[in-house]
Amino acid sequence: MSNYVIRDEVALETNQDAPLVLSPPEIILGICSVLFGGMLFSVGLKLPGLTLIGIVATLLIVMRPEWGVVAVFSIQTWDQIFNPAGETGLAFISLGRVLMCFVIFVYFIRIFPRERFQLERVRSNLWVCFFLILWSGVTILWSFDPHAGFISVLKLSIQIAFVYVALAMIGHSEARFRQLLFWTIIGVGTACIFALFFGGDVIRGEIDQRLKLQGVGVNSFAINIGFAIIVGIGYLIDGKKRFAKILAIVCILFCILTCFRTGTRSVFIGLPFALFFGVVFAYRQKLSRLILALTVIGLLGLIGYELGASIGVVGTRTWDRLLTSTDSNTYMKDERLNIWSNGFYYFKNHPFGSGIGGEEYAFDQIATVANGEAHNTYLSMLFETSVPGFLLLVGFVGMTGKQLLSCRCANLQFLGISVWVYVFLQSMKGTILDVRIFWLPIAVTLLCLEVDRHVSKGLSKQNTQDMEAYPVNKISRRSA
Repeated sequence: MSNYVIRDEVALETNQDAPLVLSPPEIILGICSVLFGGMLFSVGLKLPGLTLIGIVATLLIVMRPEWGVVAVFSIQTWDQIFNPAGETGLAFISLGRVLMCFVIFVYFIRIFPRERFQLERVRSNLWVCFFLILWSGVTILWSFDPHAGFISVLKLSIQIAFVYVALAMIGHSEARFRQLLFWTIIGVGTACIFALFFGGDVIRGEIDQRLKLQGVGVNSFAINIGFAIIVGIGYLIDGKKRFAKILAIVCILFCILTCFRTGTRSVFIGLPFALFFGVVFAYRQKLSRLILALTVIGLLGLIGYELGASIGVVGTRTWDRLLTSTDSNTYMKDERLNIWSNGFYYFKNHPFGSGIGGEEYAFDQIATVANGEAHNTYLSMLFETSVPGFLLLVGFVGMTGKQLLSCRCANLQFLGISVWVYVFLQSMKGTILDVRIFWLPIAVTLLCLEVDRHVSKGLSKQNTQDMEAYPVNKISRRSA
């Protein structure tokens, strides 16, 4: 039984479980382009090198759009390091954003007219996202900053469109989903190695100080790395190739080192909580696996810190900052509490909100030190788009979390719940609705739901093997 409808006899080949394997000419072309691009970078001709690689990547994505989806996940941290706002910028544009837009364009021009993928499990989630965009657009009418509001709605639309494309291109294939997990941790892990050892003073800073990234907040950098750690652990649980698992372990360790160097307390707290809840809900019938997983998580953290301290990439001041996350005074004195209080005061007097994009103006009006935002994704939505926008966002996040509880495949449930808890905690301390560090993790949670549907209902051509790789969760046998 096919999971999509072919509208054209000359439609693209649709082998659902075909891994993302390039042909030899494509591999040779890609390697040569990267090497030649690197030569151009070394002599300072940054933009031509980027253009060359971009042309080759464009051809590859046109031929294999699913690789474009994987690339967006894989280069996210590299894109943060080489951001155009900092001294390390390779060009005046964000490569990740351009790539995301191009993948969307290719899908809707080349594939969408020929194939319609049935995203049954997440259809309602996508409809809520659509109404979220629609309502946000309506609030531009009374926004204090219509231009900023339009940009916010455009960014939100692009993020959600990419989530749809990722579901359509990856969600029907277990093999592709595994490779997305693998290349995500490889991409982020190699970026962490570069940042720790080869990034230069602009990136590294002093050993006893937090990592510095001009143009991109270090917290955003750390949040993306924490997400990759969870994805890497998800791959370790489910991956089939031993060498690939070894590479993933190495990348996870360097990601942990980099997290220590960032000194971002929300990641330091969020990761253990997310993994704990993922293990509890997915493997709660298997106490031995629960204990083993928690032990491994703790050991990885200790090994990461000890390794970082021994090679001189983690200093004592950064560690002391992380330890303040266990002090109750850290939270009682948090400026966010004052920001939220002022935000509710503003909302009480402006029940329709400031309009999308008008949050900075609103906080300027109440004279609070908030850097123009509520530092909470859900409250920002409330203050900008009023109750309808707030309910749509909370409903979408809550709906996704509830659906993850009914996953039948334990490994997918672990990954989905861990990522969901992690991104929820991060969204509670920062306004991240229209950026990739919110929607890429959300895409993974929705992919877990869609892949779980295919595995559970036996739509895969390799159903027997995949059910062994994704053991059925005997706790959650409700309808997939």
